[in-house]
Amino acid sequence: MKKNFILITFSILAGILVTFFILNKESFAASEEYLAYAFLTTSVDNVMEAENEISRLGLGIYLNNGNKFDICIAIYKDLDIVNEMINQYEKNGTNIYLKTIKVSKNFYKSLDTYENIIKNTNDKQLTTKINESILKMYLESDQND
Repeated sequence: MKKNFILITFSILAGILVTFFILNKESFAASEEYLAYAFLTTSVDNVMEAENEISRLGLGIYLNNGNKFDICIAIYKDLDIVNEMINQYEKNGTNIYLKTIKVSKNFYKSLDTYENIIKNTNDKQLTTKINESILKMYLESDQND
């Protein structure tokens, strides 16, 4: 009888420990965040103003920020690229500010491919096309995730 009690107690404790481990592992995976840096130029009050500003700039998307719409002209995660792009925008006289945004896992991983190309080129036109592709990809991933 004493052996059965010890065996049952041990089994219950082992079950609790395994359950605790599995639940913690799942909650850790669920809480994993993927962050990137959005390059913002301004905030406007409505969608019409946002679309006009994007049209004026010739590039960008708008991010809903509660009661404002932030105009985003680039999104990157690699700090070397972020710093390089800050320098380029400053040289061009474009005022930007950075905002950390949550992105989907797929978008985050896809940035690697684009950022590797940017790191290995000095072609400004190619960088602009890649930036446009990144913004488009963000909109598509934002709508599907």
